[in-house]
Amino acid sequence: MAPRLSFIDDINPQSRNWTVKVQVLEKSYPRNSPSSPTRYQRLILGDVKGGRVQASIFSNDIELYEKTLSLFSSYYVSNAIVRPITVTHQVVPHQFQWIINSRTLVENVNDDEVNNVVPNYNFCLFSELKEYLNVASQVDVIGVAVIIRAERNLQTRHGASTVREVILVNKESRAMLLTLWDHFVTNEGHAIERLIKTNPVIVGLRLRVVPYRGLSLTTKGASSIMINPPITETNILQEWFITHKDQLKQLTKDKGWGAPISSPMPAKVEDVVEIADLPPAGDNEFVWVRASVAIVNLRQKFWCKFDVQMEDASSIALATVFGKNAEKLFSFKANDLVNNTNEDGIVNPELLKQSASNKKYLMLLKCYKYRTENDIQQKYNIVTIQEDFAEDVSSVDTEDLF
Repeated sequence: MAPRLSFIDDINPQSRNWTVKVQVLEKSYPRNSPSSPTRYQRLILGDVKGGRVQASIFSNDIELYEKTLSLFSSYYVSNAIVRPITVTHQVVPHQFQWIINSRTLVENVNDDEVNNVVPNYNFCLFSELKEYLNVASQVDVIGVAVIIRAERNLQTRHGASTVREVILVNKESRAMLLTLWDHFVTNEGHAIERLIKTNPVIVGLRLRVVPYRGLSLTTKGASSIMINPPITETNILQEWFITHKDQLKQLTKDKGWGAPISSPMPAKVEDVVEIADLPPAGDNEFVWVRASVAIVNLRQKFWCKFDVQMEDASSIALATVFGKNAEKLFSFKANDLVNNTNEDGIVNPELLKQSASNKKYLMLLKCYKYRTENDIQQKYNIVTIQEDFAEDVSSVDTEDLF
């Protein structure tokens, strides 16, 4: 006989002797906390009223529930610890989280008592991802994994990280790059590798859209990756891929599945802002500008990056450009810099003067805060350049730039 039931939204830290019938909608692999060595596992639970709550299992308790609390299965959960959760740590919009430990009562729901909770996914088409090119946005996608690349170690401003790239294809016959970071490499990445010859369906939840290689997807802390989840959309996509696999290979045989994805144009003309209207002191925002670019500081050291001045009719601003993007903007190559640099790291000014650009470029900027001891400065990195949409502005007098 089923116990007397409450619902997720009825439960708060003062609730006592309660039971909720839930379905497991997400279950992550165990992972280490970024701020401590504590292991934890995150779940998203749902009920028939549409309630959603984030639940966590810690340390040794993880093994207790290794073979239970299975994805999309239903359970009676009684008297879990209920605690407030800050907005920054919320994965679902619920002010409390549940802590499930060895004293939490978790019971299977009999088949005749199951009320399936239908997950409400709003999958974004790959053709629409450019609309979400902002760090504050997150998207859900579904695609077939066709390639998984080797792991790479790299150094970020937060320390050492491991990344792995997966190429997904969706029903638009579009390819999209998904970058897995750190624990997603260790867990989901290895699972995808084992299944890659079968072309598993990947559901990515709460992913970030970034301008890497033009436009791509990346995991973040709150993301969830599901492999061949038992949902209707998985079956539909698998059938579509089997039917169109040969055609897809034919379409991509010249460049392969992993062909670079072209840089995205702004979704609307109004997405391009004037330099005078660049966002103030934003952190990790992306904006488009159309401007000419010149090197004005001839005494800087030109290594893998250097500073340039952007200019449009409204104002000027300094930005940093890196590697290949610099070669798109200026006539010299990396070897030219090496061959024209003295022992102090200073480049021959004549080379830089000859490189003045007579074009306006459509550029995607990453805006971020740079904190000093006494101030917070606004900085810009040029992350994408639209060469195909460069405008000739040779009538502009560049003599006074030097």
